[in-house]
Amino acid sequence: MSSSDAHSRAKHILLHVVLAGFAAPALLLYMATGILYTFGTKGSYEVTKSALEVPPGLDVGSPDLDTLEAFTRSALAEAGRPMPSGERGLKRVGTSWQFEWTGTSADTTVSPTEAGGLELAYKKTTPWRHLVQLHKAKGGAAFHYLSAAVVLALFGMLFMGYRMGWVVPRYRRALFVATGTGVVATLLAAWLS
Repeated sequence: MSSSDAHSRAKHILLHVVLAGFAAPALLLYMATGILYTFGTKGSYEVTKSALEVPPGLDVGSPDLDTLEAFTRSALAEAGRPMPSGERGLKRVGTSWQFEWTGTSADTTVSPTEAGGLELAYKKTTPWRHLVQLHKAKGGAAFHYLSAAVVLALFGMLFMGYRMGWVVPRYRRALFVATGTGVVATLLAAWLS
């Protein structure tokens, strides 16, 4: 092996180690929450519900998303609660609707009541549910960017691992066998599910 080949291989190994070190904490979080979530450990919420009057300008029959967000912000501020960090949405529930604003620390819903008012449900996450919410991309932009960076690091490690497996003849067979086994296992699990 020439000194330039050894130097190139050492740089690849160092880059692989750096990417693995960077990605490991987030990947461990995803692994733990994903496995436990798959088997039913999802965490829980501490739910507080309150009945509120319909504010002027809110059409309960056909509400506007921005108006509902403004109303929810106001109601949460008045109650001294932090705003959710994730996305908001308006969905149909039967013949009615529900405004939902998700986050890592809390989810909030607003829906009409049979009495003609509104119900605000504030669902504060427990510590484990907070981590599950991060896994489910219910948080803010900071964790979304981190997740994207971790995926890029993982792709880089995958690419370098395949490249090393292909370039070094003694690893080539192991690369093919492992890839084939992974394909079969993935297809079999998908078919059995």
